[in-house]
Amino acid sequence: MSAVLDRPTADDVLRRLATATRKADELTRRRATLEARLEEARRTYRRLADAAKEKFGTENLDELRAKLAAMEEDNARKVAAFEENLRQVEQQIVQTEALLGSGA
Repeated sequence: MSAVLDRPTADDVLRRLATATRKADELTRRRATLEARLEEARRTYRRLADAAKEKFGTENLDELRAKLAAMEEDNARKVAAFEENLRQVEQQIVQTEALLGSGA
């Protein structure tokens, strides 16, 4: 085959150019979409970080995790104390019912 026969025709070049242009347009569109999503994510992060700082005094994720763990432990202690109080109230009711002879 001669070198002349291997060269692309003008139509081939135009087709490749059209394909490359469509690809470039698609990539431009996808990039714009990603940039918009990234900007929205940044705004959301900033809003949440500001809310965390206002409510919990920090926006640091490790500090927030530590505060959450402390709050969960405190809640568990409070629930246990409440359950103990209920047990004591129930015991007092049972004793009072026994004294009054009304039974449960």
